[in-house]
Amino acid sequence: MENPGIYSARFFGENISDEEKCKKVLEMLKDAKESQRTARFKCSICFIDEKGVEHIFEQKCEGKIAYNLRGNNGLGYDPIFEYNGRTFAQMSDEEKNKISHRGKALEEFINYIA
Repeated sequence: MENPGIYSARFFGENISDEEKCKKVLEMLKDAKESQRTARFKCSICFIDEKGVEHIFEQKCEGKIAYNLRGNNGLGYDPIFEYNGRTFAQMSDEEKNKISHRGKALEEFINYIA
């Protein structure tokens, strides 16, 4: 089962802070083996041109769920999404945008329309 999937913003309810969401994920995975902590962020951008042709730009970033919250930058699940030993919340916006699902999808889209 893929959790929280496309419902990540509302996975634990409407009125819950990002920090609380992260803590709940960590609690869910408290007994998980290292191999069960894989995670990915995925971004899809759809552009329909003037002829009605649909263009989809989809990118993902593979990582894992850390064992605790780390870092103060970013939003959402960034403090627990680990990529190459650091969480997204430990990275500057510039670092994160070069490797993130959103940054790569947006770059692909911008290159297309340029």
